[in-house]
Amino acid sequence: MTEQDVIIAFGATSAILALVGAIEFLFFDFKKRMHDLSEYKMIVIGLIVAGVIAILARPLVTGAWAEVGSGFALWHLGGITDWYMWPIALLVYEFCYWVHHWMGHKVRFFWCIHAPHHAPESINILVGINHSFIESLFYMPIALGFFSGLFGVDPMMVMLLNALDMLWGTLLHVSDNMVKKKYGILERFMQTPSYHRAHHGKNLEYMDTNYTSITLFWDTVFGTKVELNDNNPVELGITSQVDTGDYLDAHFGQFKKLWADVKSAPDFKSKVAYCIMPPGWSHTGEHHMVSTQKKQARMAENMVQSPE
Repeated sequence: MTEQDVIIAFGATSAILALVGAIEFLFFDFKKRMHDLSEYKMIVIGLIVAGVIAILARPLVTGAWAEVGSGFALWHLGGITDWYMWPIALLVYEFCYWVHHWMGHKVRFFWCIHAPHHAPESINILVGINHSFIESLFYMPIALGFFSGLFGVDPMMVMLLNALDMLWGTLLHVSDNMVKKKYGILERFMQTPSYHRAHHGKNLEYMDTNYTSITLFWDTVFGTKVELNDNNPVELGITSQVDTGDYLDAHFGQFKKLWADVKSAPDFKSKVAYCIMPPGWSHTGEHHMVSTQKKQARMAENMVQSPE
């Protein structure tokens, strides 16, 4: 398989996503959301700025970073024709994906980059494509390309896995107006739209869960897999106030808030901590991190269940 074949594969991936996105918007989302289409303005501008560029450049940039990482690798997992190495290559790629996505939620600077993807209060194919250009062209290619290559995955394999990731990862965002049900046996080992809707939820139960893009392996290993709870309908979006109809606010508003917190910090250590600690960390000790909120919720639940 040549580099030209890989580019053709990415072109086919883009065409499939465009077709599904058009069907979803025109026949399932538009009529039901005519009263609230302002966030599509932000998404469309985001696509113009980053989406088209990412579709064309991200696989090549990811492959280039994989070449760099491969040069430092202590071992190599074989080439693209070694079929028996593909499952291992997938697990390595997915591990890199889990780590980079975890950091996108747990390190505030990276959350500022990732937050535009979570800002919309709906979920559909366009949301799946809507990423910050910083994330599409720098953060993801380095995290997925360089480190997969560093761990021995062949750069061409990385590019093809990235194509699969882009296709399936985007389809995970299919509108719940289009597909509402779960996916049967796939729910046991694959990331599905139902798992990913939970990931996009701002309900405390769902926040910081379901990080992988293709399989459930690493979410199961690290205890971050959470299924949709029929008794707790998903509330989509982020807890921080954002104007989803304003491209600048949706894509850079979190950086503005981070900068305000950094300026207010009393010392250098606190300034650095605001950048590297999870969203909600405060130098005052009054933390509102997701982990803190979940711990408090568990304590409150235990007190209710076991009154003295």
